[in-house]
Order: sequence, then structure tokens, then C-alpha cells
Amino acid sequence: MKFYGDYHTHSRYSDGRQSLEEIAISAERRGLKEVAVTDHGPDAAVIGVKNERIYLQIKDEVKA
Repeated sequence: MKFYGDYHTHSRYSDGRQSLEEIAISAERRGLKEVAVTDHGPDAAVIGVKNERIYLQIKDEVKA
């Protein structure tokens, strides 16, 4: 079986350990064509993103 993407990752914005850039680089090194960052939302107690404005930061970081 060949995998083309990882559709369940978490970044430092939520409860993960990697930056968005590190997630993308890791996926590329594994030969993946797609990756989805599925961070927990602000209502997920202490493991989610801090607030809704963080999503705008994430969007800008992804564009860069």
C-alpha cells in the first residue's frame, strides 16, 4: 500500500511538538504529496489553540 498524505497531524499551536514548517518538511521527506494539520480548537481545554486569532497566524505561516 502506498500512502500519499498524512491527514492527522498536530502542531505546536495545539498539542503537537513540531512547527508547521517541520511538519511539511517531514511529509516531503517521506514522499507524501499532502498533509493536513488538525490542531485542536480553542474549546478543547488546555490542549487547543489559544484563541480564534491564532488561525489567522497559521494561515499566514502556511502562505509563507
